[in-house]
Amino acid sequence: MSVLMVVTALAAVVVGGAAGARQEARLNLVAYSTPKPVLSKIISAYQSTPAGSGVSFTQSYGGSTAQAQSVVNGQPADLVFLSTGSDVNLLVDHGLVDRNYDKQSYKGVAANSVVVFAVRDGNPKKIRNWDDLLKRVRAYATKKARRHFVIFDARPVVDGRLLLDFHSFPLRPKEVAGSPGKAVLEIGYSDGLYRRSKGGVTPSGWKCEHLPYLVELDNFGGNRNAGQSSQANGPSIFTWGYDEITWFSHQPEPYRNEWLRYAWNWLKENDRYGFLQMPGGRMLTNGPMEGEKRITWYFANTKSAAFPAGFSQEETIKSIGR
Repeated sequence: MSVLMVVTALAAVVVGGAAGARQEARLNLVAYSTPKPVLSKIISAYQSTPAGSGVSFTQSYGGSTAQAQSVVNGQPADLVFLSTGSDVNLLVDHGLVDRNYDKQSYKGVAANSVVVFAVRDGNPKKIRNWDDLLKRVRAYATKKARRHFVIFDARPVVDGRLLLDFHSFPLRPKEVAGSPGKAVLEIGYSDGLYRRSKGGVTPSGWKCEHLPYLVELDNFGGNRNAGQSSQANGPSIFTWGYDEITWFSHQPEPYRNEWLRYAWNWLKENDRYGFLQMPGGRMLTNGPMEGEKRITWYFANTKSAAFPAGFSQEETIKSIGR
């Protein structure tokens, strides 16, 4: 199976006409990290042609979403290589890419990368692709699982027919300017999935305009100026210097409980296809200090002598679920 690699040219005219317009030109390339070796060879080969003579490149590589955020925040970019459509949509939402970027014959995708399955010698099960593999898992679950079914979720993957049973995505909290630590949810902020979950034909055969989805307090790691605003200059995947669950863990207990109720109710009011995945336990990056020791895991359990590591959202989660 091929996984789509979305490529967006923010200055395609410059690329095509750089050599003709002037002897020397510099293009800014911003990309996710996977294609770095290939891009280096492509750039070298291009520079050896008459069209590429005198053209130099500045190159920036990193996580796809983080790179998209950097461009939104003002990082110079003439060409942007991103790995998902949702990251491209972030540029679309900020007016940096035309909304019809995926309406051409190539659907906005300039290259594919290949997912490799490690199988036994000779591939005795004849596994062909993700679709084939998931069908086999579903068939096995129908016969063997206690409830006779299995459901899959992941980041959005759509090609007219849906591969997954529901989508999942980070919550993408938006900082409240002037209120350190506080955050809200907002339709259209960053690459959030609210009102943007694409539909199609589900694995069960029914059609939907928008596939139901979960949003979660994600733990993608890293931080940017812990405790300081990450969004003062524009959207960011970080909230007050932390990833989402780490930001959440740094808040006072009453605010954590209040915020879970807020997020649950906000989704009910703003997107009936979205559901809040409650944070049971997640790894923290740069978590709160407890004495001289930094906490590395968030647990929703009520803090007690029996479970001193709890953050005490257990009763709130129970009350929301009733």
